[in-house]
Amino acid sequence: MNFSADPYEGSYSGTANEWNQVYTFHKGSLYRDRHWLWAIFPELFPLPPHYKGNLDTQEFICHCGETTSIENTLVDVVNMHGLNLKACRCPACNYEVKYQSMYAYSPGQPTRGEEVPFPSRTGYIWVLDVGCGTGSLAFPLLEKNSQVRILSLDYSEEAIKVLRLRDRYDENVIIGEVCDITNLQRLSAICMQLSVRFSPSPAFHYATMVFVLSALRDSVTIRTAIFNTLSVLTEGGVLLIYDYAEGDYREGKFAARKQDSDDCPPVDQNSRSLGTTYLRGEGTRATFFCLQALKDLCSELGTVCEASIRVKEEHNRKTQERWIKKYLLIKVRKRSYKLDKK
Repeated sequence: MNFSADPYEGSYSGTANEWNQVYTFHKGSLYRDRHWLWAIFPELFPLPPHYKGNLDTQEFICHCGETTSIENTLVDVVNMHGLNLKACRCPACNYEVKYQSMYAYSPGQPTRGEEVPFPSRTGYIWVLDVGCGTGSLAFPLLEKNSQVRILSLDYSEEAIKVLRLRDRYDENVIIGEVCDITNLQRLSAICMQLSVRFSPSPAFHYATMVFVLSALRDSVTIRTAIFNTLSVLTEGGVLLIYDYAEGDYREGKFAARKQDSDDCPPVDQNSRSLGTTYLRGEGTRATFFCLQALKDLCSELGTVCEASIRVKEEHNRKTQERWIKKYLLIKVRKRSYKLDKK
């Protein structure tokens, strides 16, 4: 792992205090488990039994260095319950992401029931879950993908407390730690502790940031968070980013309420603003990003393999109200000399 220092490094404890208050109030009910992430992160989340070709991503970004269109990775597999399913398999290294939930799905039934035990581990794909909250990404992933182990980090002590109290929390497969991702020294220390605790030593092939960057205070902090996360990945490792995009209906609501707002300024004068940041009532931040601006920032730090906007329209049948949700999806590969030479 390369833990080279970043000139922009700096912590931001104030934000942690705000999120501590939020998690103290809401406990584990703030965010539901994100079982839908297979639609954007097929590199980690297996395609579910009800998959019908409805992915919101075009590329499969394998940690081996290969980038392949989704359609060229699809293979037929049979899972532990004898179901014929589709799975993604990298044509270069045969890394396969197959649905392995212990929940016995049958056609016409819900795709998941009550919480089920995690399947036995069959691999050593380590994932760094940045801004993990109470485990809304980690637990669905561990339930469905038997190859992964997860280091879950959050700067809120209260969030990590709730995560560790969840019924299926097991430090053989998931480790929850308090960490400000802008503090590279703390991040490095946690990774080093894991290398002593586990054999083989953890190597992080993937990292996730789901609604994380929008909660940070400014562009410099965002840059530092991305830089530090890429630093701990293996060569060719992939950072998966999902966050709010400009034009989302919630941005309009903030503006209508005349909530405190500010441009998320660029890191330098030659760059454009990353987006507009609003303060929620409890003091936490929500930034609605310009895709091109955030893509440009990521391109300075790694190789952007995919960048797109995901649009979802929702409809209230009772009131006939419609609203548009917009999210950005960016997949960034850690640069390496070998991959750049290809």
